[in-house]
Formats: sequence, structure tokens, C-alpha cells
Amino acid sequence: GMLSFSRNVLRYLASPTWSISFRRLVTRASAGAATEQKNSIFVNWSKEQNEWSKFHFDWLRDNCPCTVCKHPDYNQRLLNTLEDATPAHVDVKGSDAVEIKWKDGHHSSFSYDWLLANSYCHSPVVTRPPAAEKREITLWDADSMVTPPEVDYNDILKDDKSLLTLLKSVYQYGICFVPGTPPTKESMFELAKRTGQIQNNYYGSQWCMEAGNMTVQHVSYSKAKIVPHTDNPSFCDASGLMYVHVTAFEDGKGGRSTLIDGFKLADYIKQNNPEYFALLSKVSILYKLEFKHEAMYQARRCTFTLDDNDEMSEIYLNQIDRQPLDEKSLSEAKEVLSCDANEAMTKMYQALRYLHRLVYGDQFVYRCDLRPGMLLALNNQRMLHGRDEFITGFRSICGMYHSKEEWMSKLKMLERFN
Repeated sequence: GMLSFSRNVLRYLASPTWSISFRRLVTRASAGAATEQKNSIFVNWSKEQNEWSKFHFDWLRDNCPCTVCKHPDYNQRLLNTLEDATPAHVDVKGSDAVEIKWKDGHHSSFSYDWLLANSYCHSPVVTRPPAAEKREITLWDADSMVTPPEVDYNDILKDDKSLLTLLKSVYQYGICFVPGTPPTKESMFELAKRTGQIQNNYYGSQWCMEAGNMTVQHVSYSKAKIVPHTDNPSFCDASGLMYVHVTAFEDGKGGRSTLIDGFKLADYIKQNNPEYFALLSKVSILYKLEFKHEAMYQARRCTFTLDDNDEMSEIYLNQIDRQPLDEKSLSEAKEVLSCDANEAMTKMYQALRYLHRLVYGDQFVYRCDLRPGMLLALNNQRMLHGRDEFITGFRSICGMYHSKEEWMSKLKMLERFN
């Protein structure tokens, strides 16, 4: 018999994330007109015939949305859909869907709604519904960050909506403070378990440091000033969500936390020096972290990582672990600038110097005093964090990580069911 959409597709099409304009678009899509071509289906979305899409038979067979081919709850393939994609019969006369009977006897139904949402080969003017709701991102600097977002610790532990508010704030602003957090290591574990699987690395599931106690041979365990940076760019799976929690602060002076919105920094460079932005987003740099004879980690990163829409996705910046620019870095810089090695290396260092002058300056830096009872959550792939020099007294601070995939998965699930 005829097989319809998977439940997941139907849930999405019925979700409130669609705007009114997209609902109108889908209404128009339901009246699409299809014709069969040699190796594909051609769909006109408008009477003027200036909005169209093409769907190849190989692609259609591979992506049949029926519950025989896709699991109705998990939307995962159940069959080998890469075999013969020869249609035995194609029916394009229906007003709601294209029906295809394949040579092997399988029957597929492709709604015009579904085809529009998944269009991949189309005219420039075709507007498709979004793959997911567009979340808001608010860029900020030292002047515009007046009141950082906060969510109470106990509310997060007992209420999914409060946890959702925390994660949405981290997504939108890059940071969120959590007042009311008990000054213990265990309290951070409780919060982290609510967020998802904890990301372990060389430090274990949780790192703890006392200012000046060099139990780990790393400059962050000293009392020195730490320039704003992102953590762990040397790890192939760089940390995503980061929790920072002061568990003790006695007679202390100095050590104020410094925060920079890396996306705002990147946007400023893009607007004021596009050439430097191009270099920082296309030239990779090697990062390396070594612990004497115990461990060594390394990974290549572009300072700015862009998504498929050329918007900021991640920033990786760590002056401490940055390695020398190498042959690959130089080759990439030459390609970006279409120039010789001398000019490429000069321009690359100009871009790095320009970036770090902004990081060392005050225009983008938000300073705050982290004290026991106030935990900080931040997006480590957006926010640069550091501290001023720690002068006197005793301070103990702990931290934990979640991968980007983990905390974003939790955010998506909470959005769907709250």
C-alpha cells in the first residue's frame, strides 16, 4: 500500500517553529506541478515558472521517507536504499504528492511539502522552510554587556525549563551565571549531570586548581595573568560548554575574571579589516599541549570557523599553546592572498598582531569577580576567558566540560519538549 511520511517529518511540519510566511510557502508547495524528465522529477512552484526544483531518481530512492525505509521514531535507514533506482511507474498527476513505483516493487510517496523542505537543486529564487528554528545570537562588548543572564542553581536542578533558559542564554550570549551554587566540587557535578555526558580529557572529568599550587605543570595553575583564550584547542574534540566554579576565596586580591565575546571580536575584524578576517578564517594554525613525558595533544585550527552560511560557528585562540606557523599555514595564506611567501607571512603576522591587540585591549573585555556561590557557564567555542594577575590570598576553582554535540543535543531536546 501507499506509504506516507515518517512521524518525525510530520512532527516537524506541524511544529510552531514555522513562521507565517513559510506556512504560506507550504500552501503554495502543495499546489506544485511536477513533470517527469529523463533521470529526474521537475517541479514548478509558481505559475510564472521562475521557481523550480529538480529531484533525481537516485536521490529520491535513497531518501524515501516511508516507514519501511526509515524507522518511524528514529528516522534512521532500515534498508539498503542505494541499489537500483529505476522507476517502473511515475505518477505526477496528484495535487499533493509525487508517487513512484520502483522496479523492485517498492512504492514511494513524496509530498510537495517534503520536496520543498528538502530541495537541493533549484532556481535561485526558491525559498525553503528552515531546517530548524533560527536561534538568536546577541553580540556584545564591554559597554553593551550591562546585566549578564542568570539562572538560579536550585531551579536548574529541579526544573527543565530553567535548564533550557541556561542553555539558551549560553547559546545567545555565550555566557550565563548560576547564583546559589553551593561552593563544593559535588555541586558542579550535579549541574553537569543535568546537562548531559561529561567530557573527560587529560584532566579527568573535573579539574581543580589553587592559585600558585603547581600540581599540574601549566601556566593556568600559577598566579600570573592569563590572557583571554579558549580552552583545549590542542584536542581534536575541543571542549564545548564549560562550567567554572570558585569553591573558596579567602583574603584574596586580584584574579578578576576577564571575558570576551569572540563572535563580536570576529565581527569587528570582518567589518574593519576583511583581509585579516579572511586569513584568520582560512589559515590553519597548529596547537600543541604537552605534559612532560606523560601526554601530548595537537590539532590544527583556523582561528575563526564559519558554518555553511559563512556565519561564525567557532573560535579557537590560545596564545599559550599556539605553535609556529608552518609550511601548511604559509601555503594557505599564499592561496588566500594570491601572493608570494614573503607577503603571505608578513600579512599573516599583521592579522595575528591586530587580533591580539584587540584581545589585550579593553574594548571587548568584560571583567567580573567570581566568588563562591556564583558558577559561570560559557560556550568555550565562542567565549574567550582569562584572569588578571592573582596577587594575594587563597582561591580554589574547579571546572568541567561538555562537548559541543552534547550540550547542543540537550538544548534541542529541551526546546522540542518544553
